[in-house]
Amino acid sequence: EGPYPILLVTGEKGSAKSTLCRFSRKTIDPNRAPLRLLPKTEQDLMITAERSRVPCFENISSISEAISNALCVVATGGGLGTRELFTTGDERIFDVQRPVMLNGIGQIARRSDLLDRCLVLRMPPIPKDKRRDEQTLLAEFDAVRPRLLGALFRAISGAMACIDAVPLTWSPRLADFARFAVALEPAVGWPRGTVERVLEANDRALVDAALDAEPVGAALIELTERAGEWNGTATELLKVLKDLAKATGSEKDPDFPKTADALGRAIGRITSDLRQAGVLI
Repeated sequence: EGPYPILLVTGEKGSAKSTLCRFSRKTIDPNRAPLRLLPKTEQDLMITAERSRVPCFENISSISEAISNALCVVATGGGLGTRELFTTGDERIFDVQRPVMLNGIGQIARRSDLLDRCLVLRMPPIPKDKRRDEQTLLAEFDAVRPRLLGALFRAISGAMACIDAVPLTWSPRLADFARFAVALEPAVGWPRGTVERVLEANDRALVDAALDAEPVGAALIELTERAGEWNGTATELLKVLKDLAKATGSEKDPDFPKTADALGRAIGRITSDLRQAGVLI
């Protein structure tokens, strides 16, 4: 049961991102087309999620704001209502909650609310002398897949048996998932504290990613490092940040706010990330 995290697999070309996602999905949700392109509309995304246990999208270069919001809904649960085709008054309701896998090169998720739901896995490049052909890998994987699935079932069974007695000693972003993952520790032989250590490292990486993705993030941090403290209106702040951003070229980013109102919205999206980076608004 969810809510679920989103597995965000990144890495340079040749790092087996798609192979990892394909094998992971095939273990529990075999499908004739395990990897698909990210849909362009919220309705198409909901249809894919409704018909899949683990929607998996590959070769993503960017994610629109609408699809970013829809992915958040799919992971944590929610609905979409749309008019039924060929009718005037009938409505089609999509209500889904699914774990999702995304892969691509570079920073493909930019919105803070989407990053908040992500587990980031950065794949190292595979040296030429270590590369193997996919047909051989697939045959070996198919041979062990039943045992992998059985191992997952045993681990999940062990976690279900003790999850009610699992306390969380810290406050992670993905609290429901974290609690279940902590319950998995004894079932899979992980030392106590493994999940907390990994998720805290993931949170730190996500804070950096969120601030890098928002063009004003780096400028705000630089401003506080230079001035220590700054007071003024949003209009005055926008002028200061524009001057700082000119040095790095981030002012030309299409997402760089053009008005004081847009600046306020941009800061609102990363206020919690800024706080974790030591910047208080």
